[in-house]
Amino acid sequence: MNRIISVLSLLIIFILLVSAASTNAQGLFLDRGRNGIRISGTFSHGQGLYVIGGSFGISLAALIDLNLAISRLKVIDFDAKFLTVAPQLTVYALKQTKLIPISMAASISYEIISANRSEGYNTSDIKSLNYGIALYRSFHLSEGGQFIPEVGIVYTDPMVKNSDLENITSFLIGFIYVAPGRTEKRIFVNPSILINKDNRVVNIALGMYLSKSSPR
Repeated sequence: MNRIISVLSLLIIFILLVSAASTNAQGLFLDRGRNGIRISGTFSHGQGLYVIGGSFGISLAALIDLNLAISRLKVIDFDAKFLTVAPQLTVYALKQTKLIPISMAASISYEIISANRSEGYNTSDIKSLNYGIALYRSFHLSEGGQFIPEVGIVYTDPMVKNSDLENITSFLIGFIYVAPGRTEKRIFVNPSILINKDNRVVNIALGMYLSKSSPR
């Protein structure tokens, strides 16, 4: 049981990053009223774990984002592999304009974690509910490029019955670099780090977003 709890602790630390990752916030790249889609790949590394994953999202009028992330996670010390699936909803309470200097996004995600039963970890009932708030400031570069620093806070409820796992509060810091190019098609890179009392998780994501004007 202690071994399983140790594994779960590492998993919960990681899934915070999934819920906080700004690569799930494609509405940041778009002006109000524009729709868009985004695909990205992610590599993350923390104490005792690493993950490779991908996500797909859509943005509605650059005010609401819907995202689905799927990741394969390995806990190094216990030689255990897990699959995580995380649908997420993000709403923009503020969008940066000439009068408003920052964007603010609130998100909620529901994480589902499963493992190979042959590895001795029955995690079919492990779920997590994550709440996040993040602030962004976009700096426009030449030829349509963007540099977007980000800071955020994430609160996670592990939702694991009969365990000693506690709710976790973590802090996110990073930036997004959007390469110059056409407004309708952009490539971006997003390094970030998630910090809490137990661990630090370093993440880097690379992806592309496509957009078009919303119907009038």
